[in-house]
Amino acid sequence: MRADKSTHLAEAAPRRLLDCVARVQATLDSLERDGRPVTVDGVASRAGASRTFRYDDAQ
Repeated sequence: MRADKSTHLAEAAPRRLLDCVARVQATLDSLERDGRPVTVDGVASRAGASRTFRYDDAQ
């Protein structure tokens, strides 16, 4: 029988969300500071986030 890891996954989800938000914010700050264009694809790529992260209200 496999160990139930759902508790660990549920506890890690908020941390992953906050980490992703921090990466996106840092990317936006960097792009603004450098005067570079801000696009959803560009921010997602640089921040290591999915494009859907931007549009997903659950996240």
